[in-house]
Amino acid sequence: DNPATSVIELELGHDVWTGFGTDAATGGKDIIDVKSLLASHNVDASTIGNYIKVNKVGNDTVLSLDYDGSATDPKYAPTAFLTLKDVDTTLNDLLANNQIIY
Repeated sequence: DNPATSVIELELGHDVWTGFGTDAATGGKDIIDVKSLLASHNVDASTIGNYIKVNKVGNDTVLSLDYDGSATDPKYAPTAFLTLKDVDTTLNDLLANNQIIY
């Protein structure tokens, strides 16, 4: 038996995901697909952290996109695009668990 897995493909806007699974052993490992958000960029494992930011806000985890991948360029400040309700995770955890498709 394979636990249920959900994949969400994101576009610009802000979504809220309730029930995001982080562990396949306990009910499903969900996946966040950000390919469409990063389609015009050459993103790989060494640069994904320049574009996707993950922050804990209260009991939630909020993912933001820095469109140009530059922390110093004020033209494209990170913009929140996804809130994972009642989830405590990091970008490193999501990447290590193969939960972000870029």
